Amino acid sequence: MVGQGWYLIFGVRSFVPPQWREGLIVNCLRREIRRILGIIGHHSAE
Repeated sequence: MVGQGWYLIFGVRSFVPPQWREGLIVNCLRREIRRILGIIGHHSAE
């Protein structure tokens, strides 16, 4: 399943122009960071 995910990421990466690719990666990272910070904030609040 993990291998499939990587295949998908690399497959998409090869089709996406470099300038889009950077934006997509940044958006994904931001979303992940926000999610992680939300989890941390939720736990520390309790």
